[in-house]
Amino acid sequence: MARSGIEVSEELRKQFVELQEGKTGWIKVTIDEDSTAFKKIAHGDSSGTDDGDWKNIQAQLGEKEPTYVFARLPSKEGKWLLVFHCPEKSKVKSKMLYSSSSFALKKGFGFEKFLKPDTFRTAKASEACAKEYARDVHEVDEEEIMTSEERLAEQAHNDSAMSMAGTKVSAVMGVPVKVKSEATSALGELKAGKINTVILRLNPETEVLEEAKTGDHTFEEIGKLMTRTDPRYIVHNFRHEKDEKTVDSLVFFYYCPDSAKPRLKMFYSSCKAMIVKVCEEAGLEVKKLLEGSEASELTSGAVLDELYPKATVKKTFAKPKARGGKGPRRMAPGTKFSSAGGETTSPSSASSPTSAEPTEDDSSL
Repeated sequence: MARSGIEVSEELRKQFVELQEGKTGWIKVTIDEDSTAFKKIAHGDSSGTDDGDWKNIQAQLGEKEPTYVFARLPSKEGKWLLVFHCPEKSKVKSKMLYSSSSFALKKGFGFEKFLKPDTFRTAKASEACAKEYARDVHEVDEEEIMTSEERLAEQAHNDSAMSMAGTKVSAVMGVPVKVKSEATSALGELKAGKINTVILRLNPETEVLEEAKTGDHTFEEIGKLMTRTDPRYIVHNFRHEKDEKTVDSLVFFYYCPDSAKPRLKMFYSSCKAMIVKVCEEAGLEVKKLLEGSEASELTSGAVLDELYPKATVKKTFAKPKARGGKGPRRMAPGTKFSSAGGETTSPSSASSPTSAEPTEDDSSL
């Protein structure tokens, strides 16, 4: 996901160090949108219990403005958690700013000081509680909620550490995303044959894969559901006739219109491989991966051409024949070529009937 460009100041970094060395249980941080800088608003000591600290955290969360709260729960042995509170009533601009700044904030705080997973997202203050946090940890591990940039940063950190030990580290492939339960259920219905189409969307604010639409649709009908600004992942069981038999082919179509925002394009493109993996983990065997930027490309005929490419016929061209249709031109009998490139005529050819002298008519040529 794209970064906002906001970095933790040296002054704030020193405050983080001081607070971490004490008995601080929570630290509230916001973004001053006028100066585009992180700002520590408040902090407090731990209550001594997880439930007590969750209540303290809830008290810092509002209904309209996004907020970051660093929390050190007693049961987590000194490790920190970032509570990223982003209410539904927040302005879109604020949501995007906070969402794209959490990486820099955690970097300034110190990645090594966090729990795994390190971020707990809430939309309502009541969700900041032990029960919801436990459920979130159970449903998704760190690999599924880290942003692409966080994964790359951690990978770079691991590469550096492992290179010191002479150990090769494999490259990160794709960007994991958190999958909403409704999307998983929809893929299950597709697997069971209850529907033939699942259209998925990535929420750019929460980085969660969500169900956009499901049902029984043809490719032509799916094309009419696409917009000129929103990318989508389309998973469709394409039932068609082939050699007088009914065939089912699961097609994954990544639709990304040219008019989409660059940030969305990058986000969808970087997550595409992992969405395919999500489908495979749901028991769906993808037969064909397709991409397109125009809704008009979503047609049954176009997909058939991709599934069964027609053999290309190599074109050959006949050699040109000499004028008159008498076949290839040949050297006249008795004609030789000197080393200087000029023609000479043998004596026998001079008396030959085929070597006629030029006539008066010929001299005009």
